[in-house]
Amino acid sequence: MQSHCNKAREHRSDGISEVVGFVIILGVMVAGMSLYLTYAVPVQGREEEIKVMDSVRAWFVDYKSGVDQLWLNSPLAPASFDGEDSTLHGSTIGQVTLRNVIDTGTVREKGFVGRYLPLLAPIPASAEVSIRSNEFLTIEVRPEGATDPEKVYDSKVAPALSYSSHNNYYLQQEYFYQLGGVFLRQWDMKGGPNAERVTLIASPPLSLHLVEEGGEFKTTVSFVIENLDVTTRGIGSMSPIRVSTRLKEDPAIPPLTSGGPLARTYSEVILTVAAADDRAAEAWGQAFSRAATRNGFDPGYYTISVDPSQNLARLSVNGPTGENDVYLELLEANFELGLENVPTMIE
Repeated sequence: MQSHCNKAREHRSDGISEVVGFVIILGVMVAGMSLYLTYAVPVQGREEEIKVMDSVRAWFVDYKSGVDQLWLNSPLAPASFDGEDSTLHGSTIGQVTLRNVIDTGTVREKGFVGRYLPLLAPIPASAEVSIRSNEFLTIEVRPEGATDPEKVYDSKVAPALSYSSHNNYYLQQEYFYQLGGVFLRQWDMKGGPNAERVTLIASPPLSLHLVEEGGEFKTTVSFVIENLDVTTRGIGSMSPIRVSTRLKEDPAIPPLTSGGPLARTYSEVILTVAAADDRAAEAWGQAFSRAATRNGFDPGYYTISVDPSQNLARLSVNGPTGENDVYLELLEANFELGLENVPTMIE
């Protein structure tokens, strides 16, 4: 027969074995959760944020197309750029409004994990939709026989509609729409001298091409200036934002700073964009270059310069002879832009 002491030792050994087994199982569970949080959650979060940023890119491209259609489908105040009267003048489409809704953050994952185990789900990203108003556009011309250019247009301010991400697992990106163009600014997580860069996504309505007149070719600069008159700014929240864009009046030749009418031809036309920073100035240099190369424009008829110290991008256009052979075609389309929060159930 076993003594009472031996039986007590066996009971204590059994209890210790159960505790050790529970601790081992708990350790395995913690290790598994740690591996899941370390590797699986960031991958899920990155995929989700990439999907959101792809949708933002598509939103800005669609927005540009919609804004372009507002003035393209309108009866122009002048029938052409040279100031001739239009039979359609007097019919305005200022009541037509483009309403686009953009989400300002990553939607929290639905399902069992996202709803009941939020610690195991990726951290939702946020974003900010805002208006940047510290940039401007100027246009200078050099009339025939003149040595110095004179300013004929000054936008004072060229607002940019901006979407800035606050991602947790993917690159930080900013999309912005300005003067009819769409640009992307992004930051590389690895850092370095080229960690921040701005690229052109969709070109503004600027065209450089040659026209034939009387057997001679002349340089033509065509530019539709899309101005945003902002009524609401500083929107930033987790709820979607409705962007309402209304064409205030028919596009028309803009009033010139000189007070006189826009002449048809000049010896030189200079477009200058004062950008937010040196990277944005380089992106506008890309926009100027794309406008020239799109139609196979002769490189000898234009020069593009970027001044990073002043955040300036400049396009200077001259003709084959350099004397009164550059057509300047300008239209200005003024839009009223409003931002407002909408309930999250509205898509």
